Amino acid sequence: MCSVCEAPPGGPQETQFEYKPKTATSSHNQKQNMKTTSLHLIHGLFATAALGFLTSAGHAQFAPGAAARPLHVQRLYQAAGGLVQRHARNPETAVQRTGSGQFGWDKVTILPDIPGALDLIVIDSNNRGQVIGIYFDGDFNPHGFIYAHGNYTGLDFEPTRINDRGQIVGNAFDSDYIAHSYVYDKGIYTGVEFPGALKGGGLVTGINDRGQILGFYSDGHDDHGFIYDQGVYTALPDFPGARLTYPQSINNRGQIVGYAYDQNFQNHSFTYEKGVYTSFAASSATGSYPRDVNEQGQIVGYVYDSAFTPHSFVNEKGVFTGIEIPGALVTYAFGINDRKQIIGTYYDADFLPHGYVLSR
Repeated sequence: MCSVCEAPPGGPQETQFEYKPKTATSSHNQKQNMKTTSLHLIHGLFATAALGFLTSAGHAQFAPGAAARPLHVQRLYQAAGGLVQRHARNPETAVQRTGSGQFGWDKVTILPDIPGALDLIVIDSNNRGQVIGIYFDGDFNPHGFIYAHGNYTGLDFEPTRINDRGQIVGNAFDSDYIAHSYVYDKGIYTGVEFPGALKGGGLVTGINDRGQILGFYSDGHDDHGFIYDQGVYTALPDFPGARLTYPQSINNRGQIVGYAYDQNFQNHSFTYEKGVYTSFAASSATGSYPRDVNEQGQIVGYVYDSAFTPHSFVNEKGVFTGIEIPGALVTYAFGINDRKQIIGTYYDADFLPHGYVLSR
């Protein structure tokens, strides 16, 4: 199970995944099968009211008290600064701009691949250059990781956000597929669970430098957002008219971004600040999924068009600009830090996943 996935346009639904091994051929049908499988892995489910997390994609086992551990990865790609720049492209063509406005991200840095990984979701990076994400092994089991100074290190849960203090929030699923949320700090995992929530019916999704943790929980009927701050849980008001409210990220100003589904399971993206919800969406979007917000209020995420094709964006004061890695079939933007670096995953012409960082 992937804890950072969301429901496709039209509302949350249960999805089963079918794995077809790769062969040496590169037919159109085979690439399409790879594409469909990977897209479902990334975008296949956030919860119904009861949070139906069961899929055939496997789950992460959590070992209480375990610390981060080195991944057994061949070729760790040691690199100064922690990232390897593989694309020696003209800065003017490093990113194809599909929206309006001046696009200032002109340097593409590609993270080293994890050998044997069938899929990869690079989620977030703090201002210290620590990158977190999830990869899927040959059996489609998800594994969390942190990447820093040229090394990958495994985590015993699926991380969702990291702050500048190195605190990581994330989720894990036990042998009964029950979700459990944690904050990882200096080698210690501490549980986070909204009081009175349906058992296993919630996920943590964000953390800021103040240590405020963001998430959502289910009461058995609807899903609601919450903040955990210095030992106190506070429920967030629902997005107006929504049954399902999924906050995704919180910055140090307390500004929150996320998305919601109304009574008809129509998708709505929003910001929430000082008790006020403000909705927004890119034009022609069927489903809109903002994933992260930085201190400058820049928002990244992606939308789906009517053909269920994803398009990533950065939203700066209401101006939407498309993000596309050159040569990529699909580009997803999952995070943006205060250095204005955009973090995500793209799929190349063979639909192989790669993590990237866009910098100015």
